[in-house]
Amino acid sequence: MKQFLIALLRRVLLAFKILSRVVLFVLPVPLLMVYVNYHVDCSGLFQGDVLLRTAAQQLIDGENLLNFSQMDERALLKLVAQNLTEETEPEVLAIGSSRVLSLHAATAGSSSFYNAGMTGADSRDVMTSYYLFAREGHVPDTVIFCVDPWLLYSGADSYDHRSDPELYAEFLQQALGMESDYEAPDPVQTWKALIDPAYFQGNVAYWMRNRGSQVAYTEDGEATPFTPVADSALYDQNVVVKLSDGSVIYDKPFRDTSVEDATILALTQASSFDSVNMEGFTELSDEAITLFGRFVAYMQQQGSRVALLMTPFHPTTYDTVFYQYETEGQHTGFFQVEEWLREFAAANNLEIYGSYNPHTLELEPADFFDGFHVRDTSIEKFFPGV
Repeated sequence: MKQFLIALLRRVLLAFKILSRVVLFVLPVPLLMVYVNYHVDCSGLFQGDVLLRTAAQQLIDGENLLNFSQMDERALLKLVAQNLTEETEPEVLAIGSSRVLSLHAATAGSSSFYNAGMTGADSRDVMTSYYLFAREGHVPDTVIFCVDPWLLYSGADSYDHRSDPELYAEFLQQALGMESDYEAPDPVQTWKALIDPAYFQGNVAYWMRNRGSQVAYTEDGEATPFTPVADSALYDQNVVVKLSDGSVIYDKPFRDTSVEDATILALTQASSFDSVNMEGFTELSDEAITLFGRFVAYMQQQGSRVALLMTPFHPTTYDTVFYQYETEGQHTGFFQVEEWLREFAAANNLEIYGSYNPHTLELEPADFFDGFHVRDTSIEKFFPGV
């Protein structure tokens, strides 16, 4: 019996040795597959869109990029926030619509600055832009909050179709503690790609194709349009440049628009003023006011100093809209916003700069690109920096 037990033990030990060697040989293969599929991720399942991921890292690394108009701004901002480090996180963050995108680091008064403005940003975009940084642990010391009038309106036409309602629902639930219909997505199907041999093969081929290349390519071989541009050539481009600080330099033809042509454009934009997130904006929304207050309080609770900024409209746009307000009673909601904002700032001890009224700021038509966007060289006339 004793000899039988000894023989059995020897067989068990031998089987264990064989099994352990097999495991040591086989285990690195699935681990390597998981590592490559997650980190290379040519389809952007885990790391985000390949081209935008590359662009985000280039911005973080201090590169200025061509072809801003081809970027998915919302997806890009998410990737920038996710890939920041403690060394690269901004101390000053600007949030708002395209009406703040011309605010550069030099004008903001900080070398540690990122402009998170987005074209057509509605209230959901603005709130989630700050939340993306806070969620990743990159809370800015100071927030320059460019408040567009439509942020105080909650009608159906105050929202932009490009905003992310799921991210906004998450923000309401996780940041403000409000009820929402947000449900965390089931990750099972996505995570299955980690052990997919076919995806592994595609990722290896993608890595081989991009190894040592100065140009990023998608899994389909598409070259990135977001190529770096030297500082000396920033103002010579015929496309919009996305600066490494998140702000933009508009294309040369747009910047060279004459005062007369910009005024004509401003008049045209005034005729469709309400269509810019303000259709039916007859009075301030109680719901929007409540959310605005809670959002500002949330940023302060995170430790951010909040400065409010109102960027002006072109004199022709403003005067036309004001005439329609006085004679026809239009745009009543718009003309209630600034007074309310100043009262809110005073009640909450917040700094507030600028005005929607260009005459208050002594601005001329030459200070504007068009009816909605003040020139970057004119922002310092009403914003002293942080």
